Amino acid sequence: QDLEVTNKNIHSAEFVGETFRPEFYMGNKTCAVECKRLTDKSAKAKWKEGLAQALLYSEVYKAVILVFFDYTKKANYYGHFGRGNSIESRFRKKMRDNNIYIVLLKPV
Repeated sequence: QDLEVTNKNIHSAEFVGETFRPEFYMGNKTCAVECKRLTDKSAKAKWKEGLAQALLYSEVYKAVILVFFDYTKKANYYGHFGRGNSIESRFRKKMRDNNIYIVLLKPV
């Protein structure tokens, strides 16, 4: 299906009097996309920030794609989300069950 991707007039999530907007969305409140850059100094804080934003956006959009670019020296987050029966895999499945899709990318 041909979906319009735009960052104009982004539908926002309101929470505690604050406004939160994703990077961009596809379709009319169909899918929001939020991106975070993880570095050795900021990974934990950016991880929590991204998850919190995804939860807020899930109240406005049908689905949320949360993209983490893992720039940590050892690509710790990327490595932990590989295949297997790990806590990270189970967590990602629980998020998917709530229409939040976590994507980890290791830039080269």
